[in-house]
Amino acid sequence: MEQAGVLNAQVQFLDVATFMTGAGATPDAAIAVPPNEVHSAISSKALAEAISSPLSQQGIEALYSYRTPKLGPNGTCSISKDLEEKPFDLGNEVLGVSWQDASVAAASPHTLRLRRLKALMDGLAHICKVDWIGVYRTIRPADGSAPFLVKEAYNGAPSRAKFPLTEEFATLSNNSWVGMNGKAKFVQNTDTYEGPYYICDARVKSELCAPIFSSDGSRVLGIIDAESFQDRWFDQPERVLLILHTCFQLGSEFELLAATDKK
Repeated sequence: MEQAGVLNAQVQFLDVATFMTGAGATPDAAIAVPPNEVHSAISSKALAEAISSPLSQQGIEALYSYRTPKLGPNGTCSISKDLEEKPFDLGNEVLGVSWQDASVAAASPHTLRLRRLKALMDGLAHICKVDWIGVYRTIRPADGSAPFLVKEAYNGAPSRAKFPLTEEFATLSNNSWVGMNGKAKFVQNTDTYEGPYYICDARVKSELCAPIFSSDGSRVLGIIDAESFQDRWFDQPERVLLILHTCFQLGSEFELLAATDKK
């Protein structure tokens, strides 16, 4: 993919609009991400309103746990769309928050942080008119086991909670590939795309998966994954730049968390 190239993750600027409108438009490609000054997915006022309302125990549960699909033999989503009986417990399994105790949840900084992430994903889904979008954070276990991406907030149907950051799984999943390589991936048509693709919803026709970097660009701290039921949905630069800018905004927050996580 000559037009896009495979740029180094340290690159700080990418003229996505030029890339998209150049000869050949937007082929499926791996491109480097980072910052570009565009409007935020949700205004500061709207964000403050979204996270300032009282939170019920049901609302706390929705932040810290969610339903996931049953997985097939190779670790991909079950075609039957059956869900696991037990929700994934993000709070206890990953964040070290016993959210079932309301006082613990109220005191945890993760509660406010997850509310903010949820508001951001809802804002992006509305503005970009995507059918699914989620933010994942890179977790590196203290016991030395393989790192993984964990989904912290999303808008859309139930989906997988964790993506292993291993070479093997990167051959199946764009999420894992982006989390390991630090380059964004555009999939303009899943029917014709020949690279690794993790199918969890057959209705998805196009996807943008973008990394979240540390401040110096040396580490991938997470990703945002966006999907549409229409092909070539990410041909519009405004949608892409808004998602990339949100990745840039989240970098400093995720960098602080990487140093303090309970793993």
